[in-house]
Amino acid sequence: QWRDVLPGQPVQVSGTLAPSLDAAWQRATLFADKPPILLGTPPWWQRAAGVVRAGLRDAAAVLPYEERGLLPGLVDGDTSGLDPVLIERFRVAGLTHLVAVSGTNCSIVIGAVLLVLRRARVRPWVCAAVGGVVLVAFVVVARPSPSVLRAAVMASIALVCLATGRPRAGVPMLAASVLGLLVWDPTLSGDA
Repeated sequence: QWRDVLPGQPVQVSGTLAPSLDAAWQRATLFADKPPILLGTPPWWQRAAGVVRAGLRDAAAVLPYEERGLLPGLVDGDTSGLDPVLIERFRVAGLTHLVAVSGTNCSIVIGAVLLVLRRARVRPWVCAAVGGVVLVAFVVVARPSPSVLRAAVMASIALVCLATGRPRAGVPMLAASVLGLLVWDPTLSGDA
């Protein structure tokens, strides 16, 4: 039933707090005794993102068992339906990055939107503004994991460059993204 809990949704839960499973960070792990009790509703944007994620899982339901969990993992990073054996095979083959949402997913979504807008001869600053809205929606749907945050910050810098007519260079954007995120949350340094 934890799968039904959306970000931002108030819940009541009982359990045992324990030190973090990763001793390097100042966090705690909650081991729940029973399913959560939903106390309210999440914000409207999280409900909309939940509908998108659920629609993707429903669309994948027609696929064979192993592929059924793979499609949501490839698109929005939802690995909850992946077969544990398949996860291990991905790990052994060095392919776990395929089910981690990253810059590739972000660039495909934003790039497709910008391509359509540029073909329609929309001004660059309007393209950047629409791209920013799509970027925020992408982050909400994919959830702000460290790889999604890095991709979003880089895309934001690229969209600002598009709006202002400045040249876009990948290495400086990556460096600025990493530096900004580490200043904002130093614990991101432990999650490649």
